[in-house]
Amino acid sequence: MEIDWRGCYHLTMKQSKTTKLGIITAFGVTLAFCAGLGLGILLGDKNEQIQALPVYPVLPNPPTCPIGDGVRKNGDGVRKRDEILAKLANKIARLEAELGLVRALSQGYQAEAQGTAQDWPTEVPDGQRPENFQAWLAESLDACEVPAELLGYDCAEPPCIARLRVQRADWLWKLIRDCPSWTTHYRRVPRLHRFMAPCGPEGSESIVLLSPHWKDYPGEVDQLDKRLQSRWIQAQESWTCGE
Repeated sequence: MEIDWRGCYHLTMKQSKTTKLGIITAFGVTLAFCAGLGLGILLGDKNEQIQALPVYPVLPNPPTCPIGDGVRKNGDGVRKRDEILAKLANKIARLEAELGLVRALSQGYQAEAQGTAQDWPTEVPDGQRPENFQAWLAESLDACEVPAELLGYDCAEPPCIARLRVQRADWLWKLIRDCPSWTTHYRRVPRLHRFMAPCGPEGSESIVLLSPHWKDYPGEVDQLDKRLQSRWIQAQESWTCGE
C-alpha cells in the first residue's frame, strides 16, 4: 500500500496555518482587551480627578443705582446727622446749666451747714485773744501738772483751737477745777471735741481740741458755733499720728 506523502504534507501545512491564525487572532483579541481595560482605567482616573476639582460659585455683578439717588441719600444722611448733633448740643447745654445750679445749691448748703469764716474783730475779750489763750493754757498745763501734751494751736480764725494729746481721763478736772492758773482767767467750761486717732499697729491716741467759751464774744455766735464744729471735723479727718 502506497502512502500519498504529498497529501499528508498539504494537510499538515493547512493545519499549521490554521493554528498560527488562531494564535494570532487570540493574541489580537487579548491585546485589544488589555488596551481597552487600560484605557478604561485611565479615563476613570481622569474622571475622578475632574470630579475632585473644587467648584467655585459664580458671583453676580453688584447692583448699580443711579448717581442721583446716591447723592440724594447722602444729603439726607448729613441733614439727619446735623439734627442729631444739634439736639445733643442743646441737651449738653441744659445739663451743664442744671449742674451749675446743683453746685451753687450745694455750695450754699455747705456754707449754711459749715458756717462762714470770720475775721478777728478789733475788740476781743481778754480770754479770747490768741496770745492770752496760748500763754495761759501753756502755763496752766505746766503749773498744775495736767496729764496732757500741748501739740499746737489753730488761730487762723476765731476762736483759737488748742490741740492736746491726753494720757488720762482726769486731765479735764485737773485743769478746769483744780488749777488756779486756769480758773483765774476762765470761769466757764471750755468747748471741747475729743476723738481717738488710729495709729495703725501702734494703737491709737486720744486727741482733744480745746477752745475758750465765747459767751462775751462780740461776733456772731451762731456762725462761730457752726464754724467751730466744721473745723473740728476737718482736723479729725486730716489728723496724723505723732504730730
